[in-house]
Amino acid sequence: MMVLDNNVPAIEPVSLDEARTHLRVDVVGGAHPEDALIGGLISAAREHVEQNCRIVIAERPLMVAMDAFPSGSIDLGVWPVKSITAVRYEAFPNSYMALPSSYYALDQFAKPAKVKQLTDWPHSPGGENSVVVELVAGMDKVPKALKQAMLLLIGHWYENREAVNVTGSGVVPTELPKGVDALLAPHRLGQGV
Repeated sequence: MMVLDNNVPAIEPVSLDEARTHLRVDVVGGAHPEDALIGGLISAAREHVEQNCRIVIAERPLMVAMDAFPSGSIDLGVWPVKSITAVRYEAFPNSYMALPSSYYALDQFAKPAKVKQLTDWPHSPGGENSVVVELVAGMDKVPKALKQAMLLLIGHWYENREAVNVTGSGVVPTELPKGVDALLAPHRLGQGV
C-alpha cells in the first residue's frame, strides 16, 4: 500500500501571522522579507508532524494505491478520513473501472481509517497500483499540542538553518527540541488520542 500525497492544502494549520508572532519577527507594511522562508517552514513542520504521527492535519485529497484488493477491509493507513470520493480498480490490463459505492463504506472511526467491504470485492488481475482509493482527509480542528509542536519546529528551523552549528569547540549537530516529541507522542496513530 502506498499513500500518494501530491496536493498542497488550501489552508495550513499554522498561519503566517501565528508563525511570525512565535518567531518574534517585525512586520513592516504587512510583510516580512523572509515570509517565503517562513511559509516553507510552516509546510515542512506540518509534513513532519503528519509523517511522524501518520495523521493528516490539513484537509486535502489523497490517493491510496495497492496491488490488489485485500481480503476484508482496506486499511487506508491514515486518519482522519472525511470521505471516499472513488474506488477504482484495474478490471482488465490498463483499464480501470469505478467500484459502485454500494460495495463499500468508510469506517472513519477506525484508526487508521478503513474501507469496509459490504460485498465481495470484484476480480482484478492485480499488478502494481491496480486498486486506487481516492479520499479526502484532514482535521476539522487541529489539537493545540500539534500546533505547538509545529511552532517549535518552525522556530528551531528558523534559528538553525543548517544541520550543524560551528562553535569555538567544534561542530555540534542541531537537535530537534525535546518538547516536539513529547507533544506528538499522544497523537501518534495507534498510541493515543
